[in-house]
Amino acid sequence: MNIRNAQIDDVNRVSELMLQVAKIHSSARRDIFKEKNIEEIKNEVNNRMNNKENILIAEENNSIFGVIIYKIKEVREHKNLKDRTVLWIDELVVDENIRGKGIGKSLFLEVNKIAKESNCNAVELNCWNFNRQAIKFYEKCGMNTQRLIMEVKIN
Repeated sequence: MNIRNAQIDDVNRVSELMLQVAKIHSSARRDIFKEKNIEEIKNEVNNRMNNKENILIAEENNSIFGVIIYKIKEVREHKNLKDRTVLWIDELVVDENIRGKGIGKSLFLEVNKIAKESNCNAVELNCWNFNRQAIKFYEKCGMNTQRLIMEVKIN
């Protein structure tokens, strides 16, 4: 398996993968997530590429099976938090038809390597509570729950 930076030619396949996650989110929490179509997601992916966001893909035999989007965030002079640098994972997606084969782990390990090279203090991400499969995956990767966002619905 090869992990490389995404290129503009990858937009269609990356968008297909992102649509898989969008469907998980919108079906689990219709009250929060919008239903998206492939064209909306293609526009988002194009914008992210044009903005030079960090997008890595995992491919084998010229087929893309996974994508990870991340950024390096610096917290400086915050009134409550210590100064720190964090690699933030915005998205991590592996094709639903091939999960469990180490693709997500490979992408995760790659950004951990980047985090070390960038002198980050931690790798962080947001994961919705309904996505138990993702939570189990992240725990297997060594991640721990840092904080919880709780809600009470009104109406």
